[in-house]
Amino acid sequence: MEKTISEAFSELVADTRALLASESARGVLGFPETLATPTPDTFFSSGPENAPVLVVGHFVDGQERDGLPPGAAGEMLAKMIQHVLGLAPGDVHFLNVMHVTTPTSMPGYLEFLAATVKRVQPRLIVALGQSALWANKGPGANLTANRGKWTDLAGVPFLPTFHPSFLLANSEFKRLAFRDLKDVKARLDSLGAV
Repeated sequence: MEKTISEAFSELVADTRALLASESARGVLGFPETLATPTPDTFFSSGPENAPVLVVGHFVDGQERDGLPPGAAGEMLAKMIQHVLGLAPGDVHFLNVMHVTTPTSMPGYLEFLAATVKRVQPRLIVALGQSALWANKGPGANLTANRGKWTDLAGVPFLPTFHPSFLLANSEFKRLAFRDLKDVKARLDSLGAV
C-alpha cells in the first residue's frame, strides 16, 4: 500500500528529529530541539582571557557578531562599561548569541558557555536582554521578572539586565539598568576584581 503525503511527511519529521537528537547527544552544536525553534549555528566569544566580567549579548544576523553591538547601542554599552563599571570595553569578555524574538533554547550553548567560563574565569556574568537570558536560563525565563536578580550560572554570579538597544528605544528603563550595573560594580569591588 502506498503512503499518503501526510504519512510520508510525518515519517520524514520523525526521522529528522531522531537525527537531531542523535547529533545533539554527540555534542554537535547548532541543532534545534524542535524543528520550529530558530537557533544560531554558532556562538561568538571575544575579549581578553581572565576578564573580570563576561557580558552575554546578542548579534543580529548580518551584523558584527563579536564584541560591542554596532552603532548607538555599542556606544552606549561602552559608556556604561567605562563610567559605571570603571572598566575599558577591551577589559571585558563578550559572548554573543543570535538575537531571537520568541522564547527558545539554544542547544549547545550551555556547553559553549561552560568552556568560555573555564577559559576566561570571569568573576561575574551579565546578560544583556531577553535573547541572552533565554540562552542562559531557558525559554521560560522572563527578563522583566529576572532583571536585577542575582543567580548562579556555571558557578559564577549571574545578573540579567536590559540590552542597550532596548534602552535606546525605552529610555524610561535606563535608571533600572544603571542600578543593575552599580550592583555589578559593587560586587566587583567586594571581590577585589577591579
